[in-house]
Amino acid sequence: MTKADILSQENKLYGAIKDRDINVLEELLHDDLLFVIPSGAVITKEMDLQSYRDGNLMIRNLIPMLNI
Repeated sequence: MTKADILSQENKLYGAIKDRDINVLEELLHDDLLFVIPSGAVITKEMDLQSYRDGNLMIRNLIPMLNI
């Protein structure tokens, strides 16, 4: 996988997050993915996707921090 391939996938992920595109997120996120949220709680991929489905999570701005 090239640098361009990785950046393309990252941009696809960022777009899916901002657009709340569950289908693309389902495809891109690993089934065993775990997130630690600001409260310290750990959530699974399914819990994360459900928060998008329920409308509990809306990202207005997403600024990637790339050091390339």
